[in-house]
Amino acid sequence: MANNPIAISDVDNEVMREADEYLRRHKILELFEVSQFICIILIFQDLTTILAYKQPDNLEGFLVDVLKQRKLNGNRSIVYSDTELQNIFTLYDLKGTGQITKE
Repeated sequence: MANNPIAISDVDNEVMREADEYLRRHKILELFEVSQFICIILIFQDLTTILAYKQPDNLEGFLVDVLKQRKLNGNRSIVYSDTELQNIFTLYDLKGTGQITKE
């Protein structure tokens, strides 16, 4: 190994082998594959909900904008704008207290 600084030592190979065995034994890689698939389904459902609610004329442009916003702001669902949420809150804040109760 002294002649080849890039070579991985036997100890490193053993650690990698044990790590690989652990991941396979506990099916960690499969779990991530399923998790990614579920995330894709949830994103699709969320985008479909937004499309049904907003009903944009320019579907492709709207989807591109939504995906760009998600890239900037994270993958949170934004069905309502801040103004729309404020209006909904105001409708439910019957007493004008700035709070909504179960009553």
